[in-house]
Amino acid sequence: FLEVNVELAKPVANLREQIEAALQGKRARLVKIGSTYVGDRKALGESHSGQRLADLDPQEVLRRRYQRDYGGDPPAEMLAAFDELLDSLGQAESA
Repeated sequence: FLEVNVELAKPVANLREQIEAALQGKRARLVKIGSTYVGDRKALGESHSGQRLADLDPQEVLRRRYQRDYGGDPPAEMLAAFDELLDSLGQAESA
């Protein structure tokens, strides 16, 4: 039984087929493919620290992305609008 974890710069459409082709004729059974996107960490200014995008709160993701793309912190109006959006999504999920 084999679990394969790959680190990619971007999603690969036929990843499973490529891995299965590499295993052709081998005595291994593919049971799981895990993938990490290096681009996600670079987009957020992260190194290979092990911190995952899913572990960050949405406001932190917005701040890091804005800082990477525009330098500095996002405007207060943008943060307020983003918080309002998150609040409305939270209310929709609990309904």
